[in-house]
Amino acid sequence: GAARQAYEVALSLDCAQPYVLYNYANLAYQLSEWTKARQLAEEAVRVKPDFAQAYVVLSNALDELGAPEAALGQIEQAIQLMPAHASMLANRGMLLQRLKRWEDAEDQARAVLALDPHHAGAHEALSLALMRQGFRAESLQALESAISLQPERRDLFSRLLCALNFVEGVGAEELFHKHLEFGQRQEALVEPAFRGRNSSSLDPKRKLVLGFVSSDLTLHPVTVFLLPLLQELDRSRCLVNVYST
Repeated sequence: GAARQAYEVALSLDCAQPYVLYNYANLAYQLSEWTKARQLAEEAVRVKPDFAQAYVVLSNALDELGAPEAALGQIEQAIQLMPAHASMLANRGMLLQRLKRWEDAEDQARAVLALDPHHAGAHEALSLALMRQGFRAESLQALESAISLQPERRDLFSRLLCALNFVEGVGAEELFHKHLEFGQRQEALVEPAFRGRNSSSLDPKRKLVLGFVSSDLTLHPVTVFLLPLLQELDRSRCLVNVYST
């Protein structure tokens, strides 16, 4: 569009403008033009070797191009220039996770949290790194912190429910209450107008309509776990609908 044309004109007049190269690289990245973004960011850091933000764009582009090792090298260049930048450190941690360097990823997440204790992504990254190393209880603590900072993230709470199955000392009652809390969180997100459309009778003797919805209702362990429940449901008291998304 117009922005691309403006950058092209600017570079045709002076191809060694690092900020134009950087901004154009950012635009290319946002448009998913990874190779273009990499080329422009490479030129930006060639012209201005101390341009930390350009190294970040270059790292992101390389990561999207399937080169996490090279991406890690570029984000480390940025961190050398701006060592106390939490977002850059978080990017490095993400790349360490991609490379399955879990101990290093844990250290990096803790470094981010030392700078910014409220960095939700770092709590989430720490949880994953700890879980991969087998530190399940500690992983749950980090995940709880991430959820408290991003209560709207249903995927995080769902991950918590799954992880609770693998932590010693977590009983059935605690699992039940956590699932109940998840249900309450889900209900709170439903628009009141939509809730009002449910005209079901409050008669306790009415036949319940139950719905089970999941993308895992195929050849997946979730299906195996769910089958006994479905088999035990009294069809004279409820109508069962199962949807695979």
